[in-house]
Amino acid sequence: MFAAAYSSFLVNSMIGGFILADGLGLGSRPDQPATRAMTVTVLVIGMGVALLVIKLGFDPVPAVVAAQAVTVLAAPLTAWALIWLTNRQDIMGQDTNKPLTNLLAWTGFVLLLAMAAYTAFAKVLPKISDWLEATP
Repeated sequence: MFAAAYSSFLVNSMIGGFILADGLGLGSRPDQPATRAMTVTVLVIGMGVALLVIKLGFDPVPAVVAAQAVTVLAAPLTAWALIWLTNRQDIMGQDTNKPLTNLLAWTGFVLLLAMAAYTAFAKVLPKISDWLEATP
């Protein structure tokens, strides 16, 4: 349980900090102060949510499962965006994906999509249904 919560919390906050800093035009490299500051901001917000869940007496397990579910659903979206971007000549110039790279990328995407669908429908949704039925 700790490993699932910790990995989602740390990795997602780092990604969020990088995206936030880059989106605001403050920097996109890990060694830039603005990127680090945005990552810390996202970590503090996540910590605040976790402390609020504990303070209000909620069961933290559904929150961790929800974070994992968001990660599972976001992975295929991120993979698709990367494939799309790396095939755009206006962005990549002459370094766009070659046919073999695209074949491997799309194969990985389909596998990732299958794993995400399995996790969402076979693992996450039944748990959510159980919690909703148990809630008074």
